[in-house]
Amino acid sequence: MHATYAELIRPAGRNRALAYDLGVCFAASVFVALLAQVAVGAPVPITGQTLGVLLAGAALGSRRGALAVAMYLAEGAAGLPVFAYGGFGLAHMLGPTSCRPRSWSAGSRSAAGTAAP
Repeated sequence: MHATYAELIRPAGRNRALAYDLGVCFAASVFVALLAQVAVGAPVPITGQTLGVLLAGAALGSRRGALAVAMYLAEGAAGLPVFAYGGFGLAHMLGPTSCRPRSWSAGSRSAAGTAAP
């Protein structure tokens, strides 16, 4: 197993490690949400979401990166305005840009594989 940046300061205890993993994944999902607000163009904007997804996978590893992306999508589905231009909800996720969120988990895992030493 390859070490990631997230594992450099990961606590040794099981409960602390789990709390750390969830906290890091949540922080990465917020990072992706912030980068989503950097958007150019319409109706299908070019956003920073893809950069955030790839950075999350590279820094956190494949499992944590995929979990961070799943958290981000769950936040949007729950009604938080985390998508480009403050978009939210399942209707936004199933619109003309719906193919991108479905591929982000794979992109995060792929970035983790290429970033590993």
